[in-house]
Amino acid sequence: MQRNMDLTRLVVLNAECGKPYPEIVGFTPEAVKYHQMLAIETGLLIGSHDEFLENSTEIPSYVFVEDVTWEGHNFIDAIREDTNWNKIKNYLIQEGKQLSI
Repeated sequence: MQRNMDLTRLVVLNAECGKPYPEIVGFTPEAVKYHQMLAIETGLLIGSHDEFLENSTEIPSYVFVEDVTWEGHNFIDAIREDTNWNKIKNYLIQEGKQLSI
């Protein structure tokens, strides 16, 4: 599955809302779980993920999101407003650069 930075943004913003987490619409549950896993692995979110033995895909069987990390809050501060997020994306596209966290 390819990384989608728009979905990563939504996953982290969603986690900031606290439990129960609002549903993220417009994406499959598998895509959401995959991006939650990525956000945990990159240190944006506190949580865990695992896969059951019969699961042979890159999508975890379950993901448990506990909270947002300090780095996650810094990420949110930079991209919370749609105008800032769109400026960042447009700059990266124009410069041919990748967004790294």
